[in-house]
Amino acid sequence: MRLLVLTLVLLSSPAFAEDRPKALPPLYFSFAALQVADIHTTLRALDNGAVEVNPLLKGIASSPVKLTVVKVAGTAALFTASEALWRKGRKKTAIVLMIAGNVGMAAVVYRNYQIGGPR
Repeated sequence: MRLLVLTLVLLSSPAFAEDRPKALPPLYFSFAALQVADIHTTLRALDNGAVEVNPLLKGIASSPVKLTVVKVAGTAALFTASEALWRKGRKKTAIVLMIAGNVGMAAVVYRNYQIGGPR
């Protein structure tokens, strides 16, 4: 939840209102929301007996703090890459990157719900 609040604060700051493509802020927010949903559904699925299949997260997925730290770092890295792209004049690439990130995370969250997330 804190990730969502931090993202909202960032998106509403005057410094963020540069000549950024209008599609990016909602894509940033939805990606952050999906990360929060992924944390919640992953922990819920693990509590319900599921096993983490992502080898990069296998050792930390059962720890809410560690999982959140990794998710925040990953989110920051994706946002930084997207920001760097649009600043270099590659606005469409930045938008496509964020769309791909959102689609990927939506698939992960959907799968988490299927295998043991909230009912």
